[in-house]
Amino acid sequence: MKKLPTIYLVLVIVGLSCIQCNDKVEFATGLDAKVYFGQGDCMPAVYPDIAVRKYDCYSGMIYIVRKREYDSLNNKYANCNCISTKIDSLKNNSIRFNIKGGRLTQELQPDSFIILIDPKSSYCSDNVIYVKTDSIVKRNLYFFNCTSY
Repeated sequence: MKKLPTIYLVLVIVGLSCIQCNDKVEFATGLDAKVYFGQGDCMPAVYPDIAVRKYDCYSGMIYIVRKREYDSLNNKYANCNCISTKIDSLKNNSIRFNIKGGRLTQELQPDSFIILIDPKSSYCSDNVIYVKTDSIVKRNLYFFNCTSY
């Protein structure tokens, strides 16, 4: 008879862990993506290089920037040649949060967005998403930090 409560406890724990593993998106418009990060030598340059380079699931800060804000950077910072100042201004005015294990889900309004990460990130057309009403964008996003050229 004492084994019966143990069985119930195991079933409850398994049930709770299954709830946490649920990958179902709970919104109608937004982004459901897997984010990957790699770093290493960038020579020789190979494009497309995703198959050649090693990537792991990204854990860290994500920035979701409206593309039109990125496009207007050159007007706003016309006298500044420093790209990091421009990118930092975007990050400060973006939707930002931490992710773990590469899982990125975010409800977004219809618009065009650029996905950026820390510590270094720059514009890449592969990381632009276009969100439409009542549509979930499903993508794999890849970021690579060159440690040597």
